[in-house]
Amino acid sequence: MSLHVRPLDLPEIVVRVGHFLPLWTRERASGGRQKTVFKPKTFHYCLLVSKLWHQTLLPILWAFYDAEGMCLVPEKTLLSNGHYFRTFYMQSGQYGPGHFQNTRLVNAYLSPDVDKLVQTQQLVKDNPGLKSLEWNSPNGDLCLEPEYLIHLSQLEHLALSRWDVSEGRFETILEALAGSLKRLEIGWSMNVPLMLPGLEFYRGKNAPNAPDPAKFVRSCPNLKRLELSLDMYGSNNLVDNELARISDSLQECCPKLQALVLHGSMDQDYKAKLIRNCTTTNILLELVVELSAVGEELIDSIVRHAPTLETLGIHNKTGINDNASLYLLFQLPVQCPQLKHLSITGWYCHERTQSVLDIIKSTISSWRCRELEVLDLDIGGPSEGCSWDDRSTMDEIFSKGPVLGWYYRPQESAYSGDIDFFWNTGYLESVFEAVMGLERLCVLKWYGVVLTRSVDRASARFDYPSMLF
Repeated sequence: MSLHVRPLDLPEIVVRVGHFLPLWTRERASGGRQKTVFKPKTFHYCLLVSKLWHQTLLPILWAFYDAEGMCLVPEKTLLSNGHYFRTFYMQSGQYGPGHFQNTRLVNAYLSPDVDKLVQTQQLVKDNPGLKSLEWNSPNGDLCLEPEYLIHLSQLEHLALSRWDVSEGRFETILEALAGSLKRLEIGWSMNVPLMLPGLEFYRGKNAPNAPDPAKFVRSCPNLKRLELSLDMYGSNNLVDNELARISDSLQECCPKLQALVLHGSMDQDYKAKLIRNCTTTNILLELVVELSAVGEELIDSIVRHAPTLETLGIHNKTGINDNASLYLLFQLPVQCPQLKHLSITGWYCHERTQSVLDIIKSTISSWRCRELEVLDLDIGGPSEGCSWDDRSTMDEIFSKGPVLGWYYRPQESAYSGDIDFFWNTGYLESVFEAVMGLERLCVLKWYGVVLTRSVDRASARFDYPSMLF
């Protein structure tokens, strides 16, 4: 190779540059909801640099198709570049162009209306190389015929919702995909007589018509992540027996289990039993639990896994009524030396926000998780004790630059109503001072607002889930 070749004349270098160029921006839609919009202005200028840059960057420009975010892109342009698509995303109410001439999709999220069903069926049939497919039926009366899925020999992730897969349809599909499937998300009754040796992730519900998780996990010897929505059905004796069967199955058949996520209305004492009974053979790295109240039995069951936990999520959806309960929650990091991601939400916390901050300040010095990288807290609100004169928007607070070394990330932040007006600089500084001792902390999500210690978005850590629940 000539010594005079410039780095930016090399395709492999241009590709690396292309992945850092912005293509999408976050904008606020109606009702305060944020949406991602396709605005590749900078990218477009780079396409004009040279023929090499144009040919190299074009596949990156069109790699991701989002029907909502690309609604302003001319249909002719989309159709002519559809063969570049690798990810295809269409939700209900979104109308893209007609049939794309695409056979090289890797990922597809399809939630079509009835009039777009045929289009999505054809899309799945035309793309045998799909590795991830999330497909929602327009209604629960439509049958999902095996012919649309059994040819997907490379499929690793399958999520299906509202389809009629009775009369052996799903068993036929599962048998065809058993060799490649690693992640499965479903919610209906089925019998699984075959083994699923590659399955590592299962998400399901235990509604009356859902699979029996105790039986299902016995088919998954390499299961690493289990997400269950546990609701209360039958007598307490039946619940005890069900949980015993689930925990026995996990201990006997799933020695590689690393993550347990428990949703649903089942009483938290039963969830505590399931969490506690997973300690015999399973080494949990991640635990997420939805609870109705903060109780010592549940806290004790979590502490049993404290030495190995790297991710912990606690979601209270009914109410936290006293400082004692909050104190119990914020004592958990004291027990978890390996913790890297901590998320605690209390949507109906009745304690004043200053109380929450005071408890964090009083416990954080004893937290053993000095390697914590992400702290996600959604408890109370940041406006209490502030006069109207003290209130500012986040944009105003950060208009002159970072505050105590932290940067505001508006595009990653969630908005709800007039949340912007519930902040003041003094309160925000108190939050930053409270976490100052956590030297590895790089992402702080407080009451829906995302803040980072990095000015460079490319080096900021956004690879953690922003919402565990």
